[in-house]
Amino acid sequence: MEIRNGILLHKKEGTSLIAFNINTNKIHEPFLISSAHSDSPALKLKIESSKNEGNVFSQHIEIYGGPIISTWTDRDLSLAGIVYFMKEGIINSQLITIDNIGTIPNVAIHLNRKANEGFTYNTHENIVVITSFKKSIKEIILEKLQISQQDFLSCDLIFTASEPSKIIGSEGEFLASKNLDNKSGCHAIMNAFVHTNNKKTKWLYFLIMKKLDL
Repeated sequence: MEIRNGILLHKKEGTSLIAFNINTNKIHEPFLISSAHSDSPALKLKIESSKNEGNVFSQHIEIYGGPIISTWTDRDLSLAGIVYFMKEGIINSQLITIDNIGTIPNVAIHLNRKANEGFTYNTHENIVVITSFKKSIKEIILEKLQISQQDFLSCDLIFTASEPSKIIGSEGEFLASKNLDNKSGCHAIMNAFVHTNNKKTKWLYFLIMKKLDL
């Protein structure tokens, strides 16, 4: 627990942030509560489910939440999250991002005539991330962090669309972005918490879900 400019902050395990702004002069008055979460439906990496067929490395995924699977295909994907490993006998963690690591390709229409007829994706067979001709994602991660296979413990990594957010529309009136619903909710209540001066006790809670450097 720490105090910054009259606001009490509590960080829990790097995945949650709780903030209080307490009106000590009127402690028994009603208080305002806001909460949000930063995670969204996603495709999680299954680190040990790598395949090498025809000199092409691919990676199976685990569904997190309820993503619209078709929107993940035929687009550039990056990988981000946290990796746990041993270093000098101590458990360490490191946030990493690997840009443009792969893609989930659709097959040509003549190989899948039902593509435009409500085709249902099979997670194990159809949702496979093509990543490399030379090495698995695990090997890439070990090289990036300069750690050995023996020191690697676990990871919590998700695939994310590589393209940045954009302002679109004839008058620039729309914001096109991935994960917009949850991120905009976090942004809105954080701004309200910081800038609203109504002399009422306020309580803010963020469930980050993915470990961040808070």
